[in-house]
Amino acid sequence: MRLLPERARFAAPAAYGVVLLLSVASEWNIVARYTPERVTRILHGDSPFLEAPKIAEYLRDHTVPDDRIAIFGSEPEIYFLANRKSATGYVYMYPLMEPQAFARTMQREMMAEVERANPKYIVSVSSPFSWLVRPDSDRTIIEYAQKKVDSGAYRLEMREGVVASFRRAPATAATPR
Repeated sequence: MRLLPERARFAAPAAYGVVLLLSVASEWNIVARYTPERVTRILHGDSPFLEAPKIAEYLRDHTVPDDRIAIFGSEPEIYFLANRKSATGYVYMYPLMEPQAFARTMQREMMAEVERANPKYIVSVSSPFSWLVRPDSDRTIIEYAQKKVDSGAYRLEMREGVVASFRRAPATAATPR
């Protein structure tokens, strides 16, 4: 027993094909004219899609698998591409920026986890798309991240667009008196 006429079986794939063609046609002016990198910037602004693989490669080359990394920004693909573990369970900043009852607690937990892990590298992402800060967001974690890199405990090693990588400074021996 057939539920649909023979011609109706092709209606859904045909409709899908038409929608796909219309989608491609609507973006063709951009896609055909520019490089993939430029298209990414046009469509996604300064989101660090292009920088993430370069930063990840750098981190992979300058760390060992057991080293921890803390990323201040919502770029978990860097951990994945570098094949390195996070210094914290918070790999997205979005919920920490939301005006919700647990935002401050979550930020404090993240800061405590970073302190305990003492990551070899801190990655700071300055793209607003990586944070989604709102006017009423608690900015404690942003201030903490800035203090971490300004303290001298970490030194800038690599900057790629809106992403900066800071390496933990070597511990200095106590000066004999």
